[in-house]
Amino acid sequence: MIRLARRPRVVVPAVIAVWLLAVGVALTAANVLPITHAGSVSVSLPESLLAASIRIEPETVASGAEGQLTVFVTLPGPHVGGEILPSTVEMCLLRRCVPGNGASHVEGNGAFQAKFDSDAVKSVLYQARGVVTLTVDGQLAVSPGRFEGSDSVRVI
Repeated sequence: MIRLARRPRVVVPAVIAVWLLAVGVALTAANVLPITHAGSVSVSLPESLLAASIRIEPETVASGAEGQLTVFVTLPGPHVGGEILPSTVEMCLLRRCVPGNGASHVEGNGAFQAKFDSDAVKSVLYQARGVVTLTVDGQLAVSPGRFEGSDSVRVI
């Protein structure tokens, strides 16, 4: 299943929107939508992302190959792979994303390992050739709430 990446929105009272302006959050037409509830606005706030180190294997993906891609996620200290919520991990190319296949575990060195079916990844890579940068992201059970990182693979 492919999905498009979406930015979360929160609904805040107008007084909170005024406070956000006062503390320097830019509220523009790109991140604020008026809604029908009197005195409320829908605000898309920038997410705080933890930069993760990502390694994808194999490094070369053939269009006819079967099997799985393995993603290794290493979080910067003091965070560990056990803080990653496995069901939220996804791999994206631009805005096309696929979830992992559910197979995951934390290695002895604290890195998180997730598996992706090659057929699902190929649907994201749709007609891509050459070196392609894939982004892996997901949710954490602790603050800051999300992680993200990228690695390149060669598509043949």
